[in-house]
Amino acid sequence: MLGMIEVNLLPAEYRAPEGGGTGFLVTVIAGFAVCLVLFMFLRDQQRQLSDLTFEGEKLAREKADLEVEAKKVDRLQEEILDQKARQDTIIEISQSKVMWSQKLEQLSRIMSSFKTFWVNRVTLTKSAKGSVLSLQTQGLGGNLSEVARLRDALKDDANFFYHFGELENRAVNKVDLQDRYRNANEKMEFEIKLPLKLGR
Repeated sequence: MLGMIEVNLLPAEYRAPEGGGTGFLVTVIAGFAVCLVLFMFLRDQQRQLSDLTFEGEKLAREKADLEVEAKKVDRLQEEILDQKARQDTIIEISQSKVMWSQKLEQLSRIMSSFKTFWVNRVTLTKSAKGSVLSLQTQGLGGNLSEVARLRDALKDDANFFYHFGELENRAVNKVDLQDRYRNANEKMEFEIKLPLKLGR
């Protein structure tokens, strides 16, 4: 019997590669594997980014909470210092030989002669040099001679000035009132310091 012989007469460059579609299948599998690896890598990166974002937001919230607590602590410390200063002033007054109720009454009587002046705050401080009475004072207008007259009135009142060694002159600060008062365009702010005589 005669057998069939198949002869491929096409030039080599046009002939199908030997081994069928095995090479193509390997290429497809390799490409799929690369895509799968890239997908898994991208998914892992997204997970890490999500974790970092969550952690960053958590830290931001904790920082904001800490800042709020720090402000509360600062306010509390300021209140403690203010309360301590008031307590020290009360102790200083109670230990002093000066009759402060009488002294304040004398000051009120002197100030009544100066209708456009008033005392905002009275403080008594103690240092190594001794105790000092401080009068934070204001007055309508800008007449510096009235300030000088008030200072002289304090020094010239023998009963009021008896316990003080001197009257320290401080700079006068003029403030524009910007039409807030009908009878004055400016006011004066100044401090009067009265150091107590030693042993008082």
